[in-house]
Amino acid sequence: LPDDLIVALHSARTLAPLPTDRANPAPTPTRPDLASALTAAARRAITAFSKSRCDDTQAHFLNHLLRLGLLANQLPPTSSPANNPNLNPTATKLTTLLARYRELEARIPVPQRVVAVTDEAPGFDEPLSPRGNPHQPGEIVPRQFLHALKPNPTYHTPGSGRRELAEDLLASPLLSRVIVNRLWHHVFGNGLVPTTDNFGRLGGTPTHPELLDWLATELPARGWSIKAMLRLMVSSAAFRQEKVISNKLLVISRNTEVTNSQSPDKSPTILASTAVTNSPLPTNYLSLITNYFPPAPRRLDAESLRDSILAASGQLDRTLYGPSIPIPVPAGQRDDYSPVNGPLDGRGRRSLYLEVRRNHPSPFLLAFDQPKPVSPAGRREPTNVPAQSLTLLNDPFVLEQVGHFARRALAQPGDTPARLRWLYATALSRPATDAELTRAQQFLTHQTTFHDGDVKLAWQDVAHALFNLKEFLYLK
Repeated sequence: LPDDLIVALHSARTLAPLPTDRANPAPTPTRPDLASALTAAARRAITAFSKSRCDDTQAHFLNHLLRLGLLANQLPPTSSPANNPNLNPTATKLTTLLARYRELEARIPVPQRVVAVTDEAPGFDEPLSPRGNPHQPGEIVPRQFLHALKPNPTYHTPGSGRRELAEDLLASPLLSRVIVNRLWHHVFGNGLVPTTDNFGRLGGTPTHPELLDWLATELPARGWSIKAMLRLMVSSAAFRQEKVISNKLLVISRNTEVTNSQSPDKSPTILASTAVTNSPLPTNYLSLITNYFPPAPRRLDAESLRDSILAASGQLDRTLYGPSIPIPVPAGQRDDYSPVNGPLDGRGRRSLYLEVRRNHPSPFLLAFDQPKPVSPAGRREPTNVPAQSLTLLNDPFVLEQVGHFARRALAQPGDTPARLRWLYATALSRPATDAELTRAQQFLTHQTTFHDGDVKLAWQDVAHALFNLKEFLYLK
């Protein structure tokens, strides 16, 4: 029997059980018995449906019957006035009403199930577990906020207290300080507090506390908009400056002190107390803060590197919003539990729209220090390992984009030097030097000979070489 029919028969037995006697059990029901039970259950379900008293079990039962075609909800073709002119007025009216009903039914959107969090169940307090042992519960601890941040932290609410906790977090200045410090860390490479995950006694101290306080007040003033804060930072003079330490800034005043102590990120902590106290506006720090950071270039994070390759190859899709794109799963990692194997280039979408699966991370992004999604990471620890160079040389995604990049170059007007200049300008956002043009032309000639005159493969090698330049991978 089909599965749907088995479910339907099972539902019929549930809705209209056959009489049984435990002492003298009845024999196995015959087909007529099941048909009788099925018919009786269907009649009761239809009657309940017509009176708006149909429960969930009856509704599922009727759905199975409709799916199997055992219950008709369509008029036969002979009931149409066009096919049967001799219909009586009642049948004609019924046909018209049913057609109108189908028209309205088609306009009803199909409901979608959404997983949501509710707070309807009554809240309860948990006992303290001494030494973390749940088998020896201690005294009951009421739901509350941190005593150090709120005089009366206990939540007197019938609910769980989650809403009250969220309100207290938003009212606390510590939350906004942590958020803006992480934003600063991602924009400039180092946070105002170097330990992005630790603002406590064991963490680092702010290099510019007044700037951190000002940014923390700006975030709620701008409607808690992350985009507004990022726009503020990237449009500042500090973001547009090179990361070099000026000798003048090192001797701003006699109170300027360069400590020999090392912060957790192994960079010297620079304190410019007079410069800070003499600045009337905290925004003045935006023109100074970058000079206190280490001058070493900062490598692009994994997602930015992938997006840069797509942008250079002309395949980047800048469309906003939309569903996540499955990532490609290497053949050696596929099994019965693997997700859908996605396109190699992620359909050109930005890395923001790629799926993140705990058991199947993107090999390309993982090679360039994308954190594993098993635990939160406030900052990424950049590495410089041979696997990254090998990835840029051999990864199928890179090789595919190299081909697109080379085709774009060949489609540019002008001669070979003009196309090489376009390659450098697109990849590095600067014009090529004369020495670079000379070397690129020599390399192009050599590769053309190596590939037996195949110009396309030679241009792909030039484009591939640009993707492997340190200048393409790092921000100065």
